[in-house]
Amino acid sequence: MSNKVKREPAIRCNVVDCAHNCVKDCTCRLETIQVCTCNGKRHAESEDGTACSSYHYIGDLNEKESAGL
Repeated sequence: MSNKVKREPAIRCNVVDCAHNCVKDCTCRLETIQVCTCNGKRHAESEDGTACSSYHYIGDLNEKESAGL
């Protein structure tokens, strides 16, 4: 039997103006996120047709926090 190390799941995200983003390691602080289509349809139809609907705008607060400002 192999000994598999259980790792904590992580949601990778580099959207630094989201309140849930941990800028230091580019992860989301949420355990789960809701992803939706940007076009209001059931199918995204392209890569840029999806978005995280768990996004919460906070401007550059995360960047200032990580820079110690």
